[in-house]
Amino acid sequence: MSLHFGDFALDQERRQLLRAGEPVALEAKAYELLSLLLTRRPRVLSKTQIRDVLWPGTTVGETSLPRLVTELRQALGDDAQSPRFIRTAHGFGYAFCGEAYEDPGPPTKTSDPEPEAPEARRIASSPVVATRMRPRRIVLAVLGAAAALGGLAVAVWRASSPPPPRITASTQITNDRLLKGDPVTDGSRLYFAARRSESDSPEEQFVAQVATTGGETVTLTPGVAQILDISPNGTKLLVTMFKGIEDEADIWVRPVLSGAPRRVGDLRTGLMSNGGAWSPDGARIVYAQGSELRLARSDGTESRTLVSTAGRPFSPRWSPDGKRLRYSVRDAKTFASTLWEASTDGTNAKEVLPGWKGAPNPCCGAWTPDGRYFVFVAGVDTGSVPGDIWALREERTPLQRGRAEPVRLTFGPIRFGPPVPSRDGKRLFVVGGQEKGELTRLDARTGQFAPYLSGISARSLAFSKDGGWAAYATVPERTLWRSRVDG
Repeated sequence: MSLHFGDFALDQERRQLLRAGEPVALEAKAYELLSLLLTRRPRVLSKTQIRDVLWPGTTVGETSLPRLVTELRQALGDDAQSPRFIRTAHGFGYAFCGEAYEDPGPPTKTSDPEPEAPEARRIASSPVVATRMRPRRIVLAVLGAAAALGGLAVAVWRASSPPPPRITASTQITNDRLLKGDPVTDGSRLYFAARRSESDSPEEQFVAQVATTGGETVTLTPGVAQILDISPNGTKLLVTMFKGIEDEADIWVRPVLSGAPRRVGDLRTGLMSNGGAWSPDGARIVYAQGSELRLARSDGTESRTLVSTAGRPFSPRWSPDGKRLRYSVRDAKTFASTLWEASTDGTNAKEVLPGWKGAPNPCCGAWTPDGRYFVFVAGVDTGSVPGDIWALREERTPLQRGRAEPVRLTFGPIRFGPPVPSRDGKRLFVVGGQEKGELTRLDARTGQFAPYLSGISARSLAFSKDGGWAAYATVPERTLWRSRVDG
């Protein structure tokens, strides 16, 4: 059965949203929310009722549902201020407010055929029989043929267009309270640069490892600024090492298990730019230096400029077939980031998502091992990394026009760093965190700090001139609030 509204149709059998017959990319939870509101229309459902259906037995943040509603409205082209489909009942919940009707699908029985014209029923013994159709039957025949071709085209499209990816489950791997850099994996273990607190000096940062299934975090080697990549055979780490207070750092190779590290020629990259990667065959290294993306042999020789950019390139990654490079570029003035691509000979440099409005500052991606998807983060703040994870389908279907649109995989409240696909392509490893803020006040009598506005995660506190009101921004929602100074 399908539910039709506006120029949309919700195909419940195929769990798909269509617009004028074309699929609309929609995350699984957003589909479930739309289906729930449509089937209960025009009833207003409370936030608790919706959460109980979408996340049964699971505790989710207060922002999870509003983020999902925002995503759904974007897919429908709806406006929260003048809603056509999704109405907000402020302080209570949501409802479907548009006109909708049900289409049960094609009938199970066909009507009796119209009697054929006498001319069409004639049978002759000659090898060729000429027959005539009345004009109305000619029109019906043409429409029937068009419908058959249209049905065939839809069938071909559905068969050749894989369903959009989605997150089916998530598992917390570590609980060690370490501040982590972007991980890499050899298949069974994860490696990451870490430090114990924000106040640690750069020299106190170290490499740590943990099994991909979870367990104890093991400290390996100190003094590593960042892990850039892991070799294709999983035996060596490409890292940057601290050497005084500089914007760039030397690139080194460190064996995963044992052995002495070695400097990779005179290659250097931005200190925290995640600026290097091995080619799929391990023979070459691409690295970012200044405003250039450079290419060298794996021993550091034959280094040359591959691409010059209008900003600072970072986070380069090779396609699985070794023919393309994807990299991020940060604007030197605005710090906004964009995704770019070039052939491995330095030609055909172009922006990957020109004019894309899905989320700001896309960056820091990687291909899945089969090359079907490119996963990246977007929705990030300028100058920082964590955001939501998106997937861009790389393969084109026979009937596809233009580029595929990225599909959003996560919706907060946890903010994620760059995703790292597992070697079998079935999982993504990411560093995630949720921003918190605690307001405190100094007791002048005791000289001790104590919580202020307890239970509220906020920052950027300010007081009115008369001292009677406080204003603050909640974290991570970033909503501006005002209250009396006593809360």
